[in-house]
This record gives sequence, structure tokens and C-alpha cells, in this order.
Amino acid sequence: MCGNLYVIVKENVKVVLRQGAWAAVLFLFVVPHLYGIANLNGEKAADCLGRLVAFVGIPLFVPLSKPEQVSGLRDVILVKEFPYRISIFLRVVFAALLSAVFICIFEQYMRYRGCDFPTVIYTVRTAGVSMLAGGVGLLGSALFRGTLVGILMSVGFVFLCYDNFTGMVLEGVSGFVLVMEVLVYGSVLLLCKE
Repeated sequence: MCGNLYVIVKENVKVVLRQGAWAAVLFLFVVPHLYGIANLNGEKAADCLGRLVAFVGIPLFVPLSKPEQVSGLRDVILVKEFPYRISIFLRVVFAALLSAVFICIFEQYMRYRGCDFPTVIYTVRTAGVSMLAGGVGLLGSALFRGTLVGILMSVGFVFLCYDNFTGMVLEGVSGFVLVMEVLVYGSVLLLCKE
């Protein structure tokens, strides 16, 4: 049992790393050129984190169900004993951890560049915004079985809520956002019940 669990965890970590980690890292390398990050105060740092850095959730979360979107592969996966829902759950957990790590590393770079803000609080809040933006896309991807649809849904959601992201990082994530995240990820897991 332990050997099988190790293989399952290893394969799901590979999916998360292979699908979107490179795009998230590339995006974080571009952010300092889009938004000057030297010597920012807390409000400006929250603006940078909420408006740009939180987007790392889109390439990390949206393609999590991509390997199973090909119908032949999906049929093979659904025949196995291990529930598909658990695989998606593991991928979401790994993507959330990777998102928090990327955000934390970027925030350390911001502090190195002279920014002054509460790092731990902003990391948690930015990770929450990142999970929300990516979760909407993952829901679209699982619902319509297409990664492009999920990316478009995430981008559309970001454009609708763009001005609120800075406030979420600066003042905290509201209860409504937490309920929305639970509903989004719960819906994804229900869609992946097969």
C-alpha cells in the first residue's frame, strides 16, 4: 500500500510541475519589469502582489485536469481502483503549496529590493487570491473538459474582480471569498467523481 501511495503522489506531483510551474516561474520573472518593485511601501506592495503576482494561480491550477481530458486516456484512468477525485485533490494541494512557495520567494525578492510589508500575512492573502483565480479556471476546465475554456474563465474572472484583488491582499480575504473558494473546489471535486 505504501509503495502504491508513493507512486500516486509522485505522479500527481509530476503533473503539477509539468503542466504549469514553468509558466508561473516565467511570469514571476516578468513581473519586476511590468511593475517596478524597488522600495515599495505596504500599500504598493499589496497592489503588486494582488494585481500581478496572484496570477500565478492561473497556470498552476487551470491545467490540473488536462491529462484526463483526452477521452481515451480518461476511460483508462476511470477504470482504475484509485478515485480520480483523490488525484485531483492531491494536485490541488500540491498546486496550492507550490503557489505559496513561489509567492514567498517573490516576496523575499521584493524585500531584498527594499520593500516594507508584512511578509507572512501578504503571502497567505496572495495565495488565497491566487487559489481563487486559478480555481475558477479549474472549474471551467473540469466542467467543459477543455483547458482553454478554463484559462478564459480565469482571465474573465480576473477582469471582473481586478480592482478587488489589491484590497484582498491589503485588508484580508473576506468570508465571501472563502465560501466561494469552497464552492469552486467542491464543485470541481464533484465533477471529478467518476
